[in-house]
Formats: sequence, C-alpha cells, structure tokens
Amino acid sequence: MIRKSNLLLLTLLLIVLAACGSESDAQNAENESNENNEVVDDDVSEDIDTENEMGNEGENEVSEDLDEEQGDEAEFPQGEVVYSVLEEEPTLAEEIDEDHLIRIDQEDFIGDKIIYGDGEVVAFKLNRSYRYDVETEKEIWRTNHTSSPDELVSLDDGEVLLTGFDIQKVRLSDAKIIEKIDFTDEEGYEDYIQYNDTYRLGSLMEVIRVTNEETGEAVDLLETEKGEYVPSVLMETLSATEQDNTITTYDNETGDVLAEKEYTGEVVMFGRNGTDDLYVSHEPERYEYGYALELLDGETLDVKSEFSAEMANGEVIVTDTSVFYYHVNDGQLVAIDGELTEERFRIEIGGENLEQEINELYTDGQSVYAFIKESGDIENQSLLQFDGETGEIIQYIQFPYFFLRDFYVLDEKIYIKFENQDGEELYYVLDLDDVHRTMD
Repeated sequence: MIRKSNLLLLTLLLIVLAACGSESDAQNAENESNENNEVVDDDVSEDIDTENEMGNEGENEVSEDLDEEQGDEAEFPQGEVVYSVLEEEPTLAEEIDEDHLIRIDQEDFIGDKIIYGDGEVVAFKLNRSYRYDVETEKEIWRTNHTSSPDELVSLDDGEVLLTGFDIQKVRLSDAKIIEKIDFTDEEGYEDYIQYNDTYRLGSLMEVIRVTNEETGEAVDLLETEKGEYVPSVLMETLSATEQDNTITTYDNETGDVLAEKEYTGEVVMFGRNGTDDLYVSHEPERYEYGYALELLDGETLDVKSEFSAEMANGEVIVTDTSVFYYHVNDGQLVAIDGELTEERFRIEIGGENLEQEINELYTDGQSVYAFIKESGDIENQSLLQFDGETGEIIQYIQFPYFFLRDFYVLDEKIYIKFENQDGEELYYVLDLDDVHRTMD
C-alpha cells in the first residue's frame, strides 16, 4: 500500500520528467530546423554565386564586345608641344626683304595662275598666256594656244606641266608647247588629275580613268553619272574610289576590282606616298564627335592600324611622313606618325581658349602650311609653315587680311593669291633662298 506522501512525490517526479522531455524535443526540433535552414542558406548562396558568375560572364562578354567593336583603336601618350603660336610674334610681310618676298598686284600681271622669276612673270589667263617684265611692265611674249590651267603640276628645266581643258607641257622661254594631250568632246576634259612616277589618274565626263604615262595605255576604272564627282586616290600601283561611303580599289594595269569596304559614316581617303597603302578618315556611329583614322592595305582593304580622334575638328592633312588633325579641346595641331602608332608632336594654334583659328591647311608632302588668324581680327592673317616630320618652324609671316583665293607651291616657291576688299587680286611670292631665281 502506497502512502499518500509517496504518491505525491511520484506524481511530482513524473511531471518533472515530462517537462524535461518536452524541452529536449523542442531543442531537437530547433536543431533540426537550424540544419534545414543551413541547407536552404547554402542552396541560396550557391544560387547567388551562380547568378553572380553568370552576371560577371555577361559583363565580360559586353566588355569583350565593346573591345572587339573598338578594334585596334588607340589613344597614345600626348606628344610634346614643340611650338605655340600664342607665345610667338609673326614676322610682318612688309618687313621681309625683296630677295625673299615679292608682291605682284599689277592688274595686267594677274592670271588664273602665275610663275615668277628673273624679274619676270608668266601669267595664264583664259586661253592665253603672257610674259611680262615686272619693272618696265612691258610684254615679252603672248600666245593664244595655251590653256588656262586648273593646276600647275610641276616646273622642271624651264618646262611647266599644266592641266586644264587639255594637258600641256610648255617651255617658258618662248611658250612653245612640248607635249599636249587632247580629249574628245564626248569624253570631256580630264579633271581632278593626280600623278606619280608611272601613272596619271583623272576624272572625265562619265568615267574615272588611269593612264600609264610610260606606255600610254589607259584603263577605265569606274563609270559615273555625267558630271558626277567621285573622290579618287592614286597609289603606287593601285587606285581607289569612294562612292556612297564605299571604298573600292583597282589594279592600275588591268582596271580589275581588288577589294571593297563599306562604312556607315562620311569617308575621306588619302594615299600614302610611295606605297599602296590608303589612309581613311571616317565617322563611326558610336562617335558623337570627331572621327577614326585607319591605315588600310590597298589590295585587301584590311585594317593595318587605327587611331581614335574623337576630339578632332576640321580636315585631316597627310604628309609623306605624318598624319595631322586639329584637337579642338586643346586648340592644337596633332602629328601622328605614318604607321598610326604614336603622337610625334603638337603645335599649339589657339589653345584651350581658341584665341587663334585655322582658316586653311595645305601640304606639299614635306611642309604643312596653316593660314591662321586671331579670333575676331579682320585686319590680319598669318601663314605658319613647319616641317611635317619634325615640327620645326620654317617661317611665320603676317599678311594683311585678304580673301585667300589660291595657294600652291611650284619649284619650292610659294604662291599666295589674295583678293582685297575692293575685289582686286594680288599675289605674294615667297622663296626661302631667292625669290628672283630663274624659272627657265
């Protein structure tokens, strides 16, 4: 028989044991729940890591795509500023002695083109040519069988090669025509003519034609609309045309098409002297401003090198050794080497405040000629001539501000044709050695 006191103790013991069992079950349940949560957390973490990896791969793919799209474009370390127009004063034209500069403003002497030497001037006007004594203003000879030239191509041993409605080689001493190439009325005259040692490239009325000067053989490269202008470039043994933003290259002997390359934006071509390479300036769609410069193999049009000029403004100038563009933010002319692999130097024109501006740029292959003026100045303009390979300044001359009508270099003499405010034309002729040396 169990006593009441023992029964009470037994009851209390059972209650305590039951409570301990509940706590253990709860702890076990909590532990099991934590383990499950750890499994879930691990799964989520793995999912997040996987997503991150996929995201990184996507970003890498985008980056690779952008790199691939940009191709071989490069931005080079900035070249040294070798000269600043803002820090130098030009020589005034009227202060240059008459051995190096002459002004020709007699109305009778002014032609579409002129040649000066020995105190005499040959003037080409319409279909007539004249030779005058500058001091006495007397006429030495005249002829009506020479053309008014679009261009004076060369002057050698007293014989000038000129292009116009025909092509003529004329002896300056007596105006005798040594050679002449006529064109038929159906073809029209040859225009936009380019020469090298072997070939002549020109545009006729409805065709672009290349002629071997040694053999006289000619081949037609491209048919055009009547009177249509199609840009073309003569290389060493090849030629190129650009039509509707598509560049096409041809063999100069056969006229066969060698390659074609299409661009999305405006395209400008330049030949690379003495080679079959081709420079191209174009505007990629991704550019808001400026352009890309490419060096192409003329036979395949494969890109050999490329340079990004997103801050470029104005035209590109190509010399025998360098490529130039104007960096609008810095106000500097930038020289890139011919392989488009490095900046050679810079010439400061206007600076960051654009205090000076470029009116025109020219090159004869060796020198670069920049006509510049101070912003807002309508009284003066200056000619800056520098070596296209080294950046060495050759001369910096200030002229009265006239309208620039023509500029050419012939036998190392510089001819600048201006028109003044009264509509009168005049020439300045410059020569670093002797402006009066013979033209014959």
